[in-house]
Amino acid sequence: MKTINKIMLICLALLFTTYQPALSQWAYEQTPVKLNLNSVYFVTDQDGWAVGDSGTILKRSNRGWISYKSPTNVNLFSVFMIKANDGWIVGERGVILHYNGEEWEMAKSPTIMNLYSVKFNSPDNGVAVGGYGQVLVYRNKEWVQIENLSMANLSVSGGPGKYWISGYQEGVSVPIVSLSADSLEFKDKFENNHYTIRSIHFVNENEGWAVGENDFMLHYDGNKWNSESLSINFPALRSVHFNKNKIGLSAGFNGTVLKYDSIYGWNKEAALTDINLNSVFVTDNKYYVAGNNGAILSAQLPARSLPETGITEPESITIYQFGSVVKIMFPELYNSTANIQMFAPNGIIIKNIKLEVNTGSSNYTMPVSDVASGIYLLKAEIAGVTKTVKLFIR
Repeated sequence: MKTINKIMLICLALLFTTYQPALSQWAYEQTPVKLNLNSVYFVTDQDGWAVGDSGTILKRSNRGWISYKSPTNVNLFSVFMIKANDGWIVGERGVILHYNGEEWEMAKSPTIMNLYSVKFNSPDNGVAVGGYGQVLVYRNKEWVQIENLSMANLSVSGGPGKYWISGYQEGVSVPIVSLSADSLEFKDKFENNHYTIRSIHFVNENEGWAVGENDFMLHYDGNKWNSESLSINFPALRSVHFNKNKIGLSAGFNGTVLKYDSIYGWNKEAALTDINLNSVFVTDNKYYVAGNNGAILSAQLPARSLPETGITEPESITIYQFGSVVKIMFPELYNSTANIQMFAPNGIIIKNIKLEVNTGSSNYTMPVSDVASGIYLLKAEIAGVTKTVKLFIR
């Protein structure tokens, strides 16, 4: 028995001492340029593109980043990939580039004004926006200008059936407007008390985010835009992006990086660099940020902290923490006795719970407000299925 206890203590010690906080393992990726990078876009976890100053185009594969032939030397500001062999880039002087699967080629542009952002809802339905309120739409295999909005330096995000557009103009309160993807009519208009919006991203039709330069963040809840109340201070933000699992990232001046998940909301990362970061992207399994001096950093996403809808794998146990309570979701197909144990770092069991789990009542909420601050181990077991996680009590 003593031998078993010693082994258990050793295992617990290893688990606690080898723990690394989520997102702590950021790493610089080697790039072939020192020019500013303004936008990144990924098709898979490994395959993506980056664009920047002086016509810079970089391509990434599982072998890393390489320079890609560019047909222009103007600054490029935004890249969007519809699929691996179909994409668009916009930049200074109205430059528009199209990727045909083999090379980037110049496309005919109806403007000579700078274009700062491009998005597509489908291969034949896209919008590009830029300086002096320029709004271009892609229809019938050509770009046409539809209107000049009374704002400058626009940003655009795509959502099902519509695009969202905003920007900034010195001394003017800039609204956020929606553009119907079909009728090309400007419909929704939300007044904004902040002067500078740099980036908009929609998670789905009913949820979006906007960030900018006045220490603010806006959240769209399906009906209106609201100012997000955050307990952290941060300088200007330049980019925001979410993956399909609602894991988000935002970055900006002086190396600022904020991360978002469904449990803890927005949190500020430890300083990664002191350079300005201009673009972020979240794939299914990785975070990417790009910025000045050719910098691209990446990190592996942690295990998903909260399932989208209930239990996705019937034979699994799901555990997640909401502040002072822990929710444990057992597989509904079992009618059995569940065992829950909570261990202190020294191996002592501080909670030992047995409960009957029946189909239709598979969730258990365990309060931990009575536990001192620290790192603990939680083990849940039912019908031979075991799940062990670390808890962080504050």
